[in-house]
Amino acid sequence: MMRWLSDSVILPRENSFRHLGEQVYEIKEHTIPLRLFCFVHRGRVVVCTHITKKPGRKQLRNEIEKVKQLRARCLREGTLND
Repeated sequence: MMRWLSDSVILPRENSFRHLGEQVYEIKEHTIPLRLFCFVHRGRVVVCTHITKKPGRKQLRNEIEKVKQLRARCLREGTLND
């Protein structure tokens, strides 16, 4: 998945798409300090949840938790069904 994204027009660098654990990913913009958080659904759909300024360590844990909660809510409500 990372290779596909980094080869695309969207992400010019391989380290732009980083796995943060538990199906949570971060897309980095290297020219400005912004991070786009997302998760991958069934290995083929990238679902972007929110964007924030580059987080510190404590804030990063909070952002990861936010993505996990949004993912669980989408799955529970069936908004990500095929």
